[in-house]
Amino acid sequence: MRYRIPNTDASRLSFMEQAVVAETAARADGTISRLSDTLFAELTAHFNTYKAAHEAMAAALNARKGEVAESMVAMTLLQLYISHM
Repeated sequence: MRYRIPNTDASRLSFMEQAVVAETAARADGTISRLSDTLFAELTAHFNTYKAAHEAMAAALNARKGEVAESMVAMTLLQLYISHM
């Protein structure tokens, strides 16, 4: 299976999460650690920041979708009233 570079925010987040989980498990089991302590700390910090930003963006997008849906309902009602004048 060929390696595929993550090309979406969700796939990047998943990739980083898998790396953090795998490294955490390797350190807990005492197996060979693939990342230096510094790199692991930076990856973990970056993952947490990226995840928080991704969740905030998703929440904002969901709120915007709700606003658009409300606007569409209002426009539909307005068109109905105008068409019956």
